[in-house]
Amino acid sequence: MGGVTSSIAAKFAFFPPTPPSYEVIADDSCGRRLYIPEIPLRVDVDILKLRTRCGNEIVAVYIKHSKANGTILYSHGKAAD
Repeated sequence: MGGVTSSIAAKFAFFPPTPPSYEVIADDSCGRRLYIPEIPLRVDVDILKLRTRCGNEIVAVYIKHSKANGTILYSHGKAAD
């Protein structure tokens, strides 16, 4: 029964705010690189749009560091922007 409950809960758990509190724009001068106008452009930061198995599109920020020896994955709470 737990699997059924969690799959039903998952369908109701993703409620992104409407409208979003930020905009993602493709920069045509940089090969359509994505950016968020409120965040300064940096060569070590990539903005990505990812499609989930359920068809939702989520925005991710990848911050590169040349000496990194691990990865931190952070996901904020539901309906937070």
